[in-house]
Amino acid sequence: MPLGKLAAREGWTGVFVTHDPVASSYAYRVVSLVGGRVSGKLCAPFAAEVVARLTGMAGVPC
Repeated sequence: MPLGKLAAREGWTGVFVTHDPVASSYAYRVVSLVGGRVSGKLCAPFAAEVVARLTGMAGVPC
């Protein structure tokens, strides 16, 4: 059984940290952080949406 289906059935929540927009596109929700603070959220994103969000953050210091 895929992990996402198992998590939904059991009511689990998982956190996956990545800078890969393709990996992010598999998520139900993507939360962007800058300086440890939430800078944006995407629901059921496509990889292109994640790339656009990351591109917009290119000049932000970490």
